[in-house]
Formats: sequence, C-alpha cells, structure tokens
Amino acid sequence: MMPSKIAILSHVLPPSWSGQSMVLFRLLADWPADRYCLLSIRDYNRDDAEPNPDGLACAKLPANYHCVGEKHLFRYGRNLFVRLVKNPVNLVRETLRRANSIQAVVTEENCLCLAACSGDLIDIPAGYLAAKRLGIPFVVYMFDDYARVYQEPIQRRFAKAVWNRIALSQPVVIVPNEFLRRRYVRQYHLDPVVIANPLGEMPAEKKAFANRSTGLRVVYTGALYDAHYDAVVNLVEALKLIGPPAKLDIYTACSAENLRNHGICGPVTIHPHVPHAEAGRLQREADVLFLPLAFHSPFPRIIQTSAPGKMGEYLASGTPILVHAPADSFVSWYFRRNQCGIVVDREEPRLLAQALARLSEDAALCEQVTANARQCALKDFGLEQARERFQRVFEKWVPPTALAQAA
Repeated sequence: MMPSKIAILSHVLPPSWSGQSMVLFRLLADWPADRYCLLSIRDYNRDDAEPNPDGLACAKLPANYHCVGEKHLFRYGRNLFVRLVKNPVNLVRETLRRANSIQAVVTEENCLCLAACSGDLIDIPAGYLAAKRLGIPFVVYMFDDYARVYQEPIQRRFAKAVWNRIALSQPVVIVPNEFLRRRYVRQYHLDPVVIANPLGEMPAEKKAFANRSTGLRVVYTGALYDAHYDAVVNLVEALKLIGPPAKLDIYTACSAENLRNHGICGPVTIHPHVPHAEAGRLQREADVLFLPLAFHSPFPRIIQTSAPGKMGEYLASGTPILVHAPADSFVSWYFRRNQCGIVVDREEPRLLAQALARLSEDAALCEQVTANARQCALKDFGLEQARERFQRVFEKWVPPTALAQAA
C-alpha cells in the first residue's frame, strides 16, 4: 500500500485546552481522518486523558491517536521525570526510547512524513531520529524557539546541541511570526514558513464606544508565568495610581497564591480558567484587554519572538488592546506597526495609567484601534489562510486534493 499519511507529534493534542492544541485542531479539522495520525507522550485514548474536561478547548480529532511516552514516566510521577531530564545520559537514553516508539507507530500507520512540534524537550530530536531511520521527510513546527526556551543548564545545552545538528539537515520549519523566521534565516540559513496562530470564527462587531469617566475593567485570559509576571505587576501598580473602580480580572489556570507570591495582588481578581468559548465572550465584554510580556524574564530572547496564541482572538474581539512588552519584541512591533492597540514598551506604571486614561476618555481612539485590529485579525490570523499555508507545506508529499478532500 502506498504511504498516504502524515504523522504529527506534539506533547499536547486536541481536546486539551492549551493554545498549541487549539492551533493544531483548527489546522487539521478539515483534513480526512485517514490522511494523518497523532502522536503524543500523553495517552489520549484513556478515559482520563484530559484532566480538565470543563476547560476543553475543542473536540477530539477523528484521526488515530498514539502514545509514544514511556509508561514509567507516568507510573512514578514527575519527580522521576525531573531526575531523568537532568541526567544527560538518561536524557539521551529516553530520546532513543521515544524515537523507537515513534518509528514503530509511523511504520504501523504507513506514514510518508513526520512533523514534530516544539513544547517537549525530547519530541523534536526523537522525531528527527525516527524520520532519519525511516528515510522520510521531517517537518518541525516551532511554536516557540526550541533551542532557547529551556532554562535548566543540561536541558538548554541538550536542546541547543540537537537543534544545531538537526538544522544542518535543512528540515522544513514552520514558525508563528516573522521575527522568529528572521532569526532562523540569519542563524541557521533556513527558510521557515510563517503560519500565524489562527483564530476561529470572526465575532460580531461590538457596539459603539462611549466615553467613560469611571475606571475600566481590564481583562486578561490565559496562562501566567515567568514570561508575564513583572508586566502584570506594572499594570497593577498603574491601577493603584488610577484608583477604584478600575480593576483587573484575570482568568487563568494559575493559582491565586502563586500570583500573589509574584506580586500580583491589589485591584485584581483571579478567576479560574474558563473554556475557550467563554474566554471569547469575556474578551468581547471587557473594556480593555491586556497583553503583557515580561521585561525581566529568564528567557529574554524568547520574549523577543513570542507570538501569544491569543493574539488573533484579542484582535478580533472588538475590544481595545493594551500591550505592555519590551520594545524589541514581536508583539510591540506588530501592534505599533499596525496601530491596532496601545503600546507601552517602558516599565513605567505611570505610562500604563496614562494609556488607560486615554482608552477611558477617547471613544474615537477606541473605535480606530479596534477597527484596525479586526482588519489585522482577518489579514494575518485568518483560518483559511493558515490552513492553506499548512497544507502547502505537505503538498510535495501528499497531493493537495487529497488533503482538502472531506473525510
């Protein structure tokens, strides 16, 4: 039988609620189930594979799911996994084990191409080894900069070494924005394909804005970690300068205690993570959406090329966006270049307070930036455009008519 499938390897897959899972769902939702299979270190065939069913981002895809993780990693818990990845010898052994598992699945499914996504330390090198052994094309989907995202020294050295080796083979690479593409062109002499994290359906336009003399309700939805903390603290300080009733509502899976430990407390309410559809409603009902990136993080070069998965949804929401991120970041560059939000790229709460005041008092400004934002959402984050680019990556191995054909 002629090979006709593409294997896609990712540490998270639909229906998990992460942004990476949602992107994969949107790109693959119109593919016939017999044209691809899905591989992950998590066993999505188990009834309890998704621990947070109330927060599911999407449906499970109809293709075959395969688990390529070692069972002992899950049987004995996270402590063993941490010891494993901190030991370089065991790290190499686990990479070889996973490569064997991936190779077996790809052979069983009769796949002609393997695409590995970033997000897990071992997936990309293990996928590369499996593809090389089988003599099939290898595609890397970089949701983040794999060689720079890990902070533990052994993991960082491992990621850098294996990626330098893989880059020499000139794999096909997908990146989410032009900044990361430029870095890979300059440093690795690759020519990545840019596929922005696509949004779903375009929501209806919001009603006309009105001047507000009272404070704004600022909303943030999504994960919060080292890539965001100090920027969020700056906003909290700005809200203190403004005074009540201005406030920040955060909807996240992060614990309130953890955020308080990082100084995120005061005129802020921490809400639990909400399903994707609910997050969209909250974004549309907010007065201002906050898009932060840290100024002092363990990974400043990651911040430069970061493209938050929520960007498309934020732009399409019809709600003014306040960006607080370093001046050399992709996010600040994009919003400033397209005039689709208010950008504060200096660590000064006073400037954030002034920006909020402008959004509170200038309805015409709000209408202009949100109109620009919705145009950007359609132009740069449209689903059909992303699907077309994603399909084009694989056209040389699978005819486009086969990929586009309904299941």
